[in-house]
Amino acid sequence: MDLHIKKVWLPGAASCLLFFGFYWILILLPFDKNRFQFISIPYLVLPFVGALGAYLSRRMNGSVVERILAALFLVFTFVALFAVRIVYGLFFEGKPYTLPHFLSGLSVTLVFIIGVGGLLLVLGAWPFCRPHLREQSHKMTGHWSQEGPEQDRRRGREG
Repeated sequence: MDLHIKKVWLPGAASCLLFFGFYWILILLPFDKNRFQFISIPYLVLPFVGALGAYLSRRMNGSVVERILAALFLVFTFVALFAVRIVYGLFFEGKPYTLPHFLSGLSVTLVFIIGVGGLLLVLGAWPFCRPHLREQSHKMTGHWSQEGPEQDRRRGREG
């Protein structure tokens, strides 16, 4: 697969589906939700969503940049949804789409979704951005295994 589909798109889409699934379950829960709870509770899940995206990207041997991109996939999705909403509002909405309406939506998107949401997603992805222990072991010892040079010669490795 090209274009980083295995390392960025699939892990990012899985984490995005986790977030949307959580939001859907939150809507169906039988308690009275005011506007503050409906908007703020999903922010508690964002570190776990970012961690899932980075973890899956690491499992697919993604680089650190690909892990962070997979974790931030949800932010890119919301920006794309906002752009689609702008086009819909300009051409298909019955009421005229005014500049103050656009600027208020843009400011909310920039501050809360990109700023706070992106920060929480990267915070969850941070532990998975380090090299894995298996990636570090051969660099630290100089050998691909802990067996020793004799076993390495038998297996055809230089050591």
